[in-house]
Amino acid sequence: MKTLKLLMSLFTVLVCYSCVNKVYLPDIEIREVNYEEYCYYQGELYSGKIYSSDESCCTIVQNGVPIAAYVHFENGQVAIEYDGKTAKYYDKEGNSLSKNEFREKYSDFMYSLEHKLPSNI
Repeated sequence: MKTLKLLMSLFTVLVCYSCVNKVYLPDIEIREVNYEEYCYYQGELYSGKIYSSDESCCTIVQNGVPIAAYVHFENGQVAIEYDGKTAKYYDKEGNSLSKNEFREKYSDFMYSLEHKLPSNI
């Protein structure tokens, strides 16, 4: 019984620790290596999630390379999904848009993203 309580306590601490220790874009350093750009955190190649300061953008990185990114509107609806190769665009109601339609309809929003995603996306 003591072991179970200890494991539950450890699990709770780990869950709380992972929630508190989010990595934000200002904490990331982008370095160029052999003409490729990589994300570093505390001097090491980073693997995990990188959030914009307002948490509207989340980039998933593996060994320093972005493999996916998600951008959300203020209402929580997904605006852009990026899988490392292609991007899908949506309006505020969740309807699919072409890149040009999205840029035309949400030009101010696109401009606001310039500092919310790693430069190597």
